[in-house]
Amino acid sequence: MEPFTGIILAGGRSLRMGVDKLWLDAGGRPLIARVAERLAGLAAEIVVVRASPTAELPELPGRVVEDRYPGMGPLAGLHAGLHAASTPWAFAVACDMPFLVSSLIQYLALLRPASDAVVPYPAGRPEPLHAFYHRRCLPEIERCLAQGKRRLLAFYPAVHVRPVSPSEIAVFDPDLRSFININTPEEWATAREMGGWDVTGKDTLPNLFEN
Repeated sequence: MEPFTGIILAGGRSLRMGVDKLWLDAGGRPLIARVAERLAGLAAEIVVVRASPTAELPELPGRVVEDRYPGMGPLAGLHAGLHAASTPWAFAVACDMPFLVSSLIQYLALLRPASDAVVPYPAGRPEPLHAFYHRRCLPEIERCLAQGKRRLLAFYPAVHVRPVSPSEIAVFDPDLRSFININTPEEWATAREMGGWDVTGKDTLPNLFEN
């Protein structure tokens, strides 16, 4: 199976949280570190994208890069991550999604052939920050950014997107834990009650990427 880069977007302003959420204590580790741990066993490399070179980050595996289009939000973060990736394919997530399910990511990876993007639709709507993107998307992303378009979905009409249905997702993640992100103190309280920060490996499909 073709390797991929794991892109973690760490450029959010955490306005609703009131503190920088990537530093939240998730079982003794910063929240973003938990996300990196989930990806580290799957991705060939990790690329962390921050909005500014002055933004502080904990020690993480992989490389740290900055937005090439400052102030343009997560679409600019995806652009920077794809530019920095050493593989044609990348899996992009936000820094506040600590419950990624390995087997679901591996399943999405199997759907990449003949597509430019593989995007889950867990509730009938796309989740662009739990998705695979090929470097072929870069020209369309750049076109959108040059036109001042900031939405992550802005370039979707110009590329081939393979949507992943709720029924497909449910096989691997029936509770949709993968798509939990943390934007408010209330959501953080719920996440802490859920626990399960450590990666156990029980949900992996170990032979999926052989040959």
